[in-house]
Amino acid sequence: MNTYTIENKVVLNAADLQKKLRAAGYVDATVTSIPGGTPPRVVVNEDDSAPDPTSFVVAYGDPCLLSGASDKPAGPDGIQEAQGDGVDTHTVTIYKKNYAGIVVAGSEVVRVLPDQMIPVNPRMVQLVDGIGRTSVGPSAMSGMIRMEFRDQAGDLVSGYLTVRFL
Repeated sequence: MNTYTIENKVVLNAADLQKKLRAAGYVDATVTSIPGGTPPRVVVNEDDSAPDPTSFVVAYGDPCLLSGASDKPAGPDGIQEAQGDGVDTHTVTIYKKNYAGIVVAGSEVVRVLPDQMIPVNPRMVQLVDGIGRTSVGPSAMSGMIRMEFRDQAGDLVSGYLTVRFL
């Protein structure tokens, strides 16, 4: 068993790094890290012939997140609202962000998956410089709609947005 502490590196998602290490051939690797704090500690439970994982960990970047926001004003509970008059729509902006909340450039294809039958146009959004837009609605019915944003390749952490039609 070998233990490596990688200095000058912060890993926010230790589980993702562990998964990627195991896919790279470090079958029994375990990773511990305090998000936003200590450098990652990597334990490789293999014989001494296993290569040092330091260069792999240093090159690792935490996966980005998808998030969204509507152009409509928020109601008293913070949920963005549009009229359920069969005409009004939510224009939703989808963002690719790092864990610090900063928009990151990217051209991924994102699928918009509402939890109810409602028009979404387009359902597949191509990000440009980490940003994409889609339209949700119109809806003649009132109620909340929860949408999931999922990238086609599966490399980004899915995001969610709840909007309301009045």
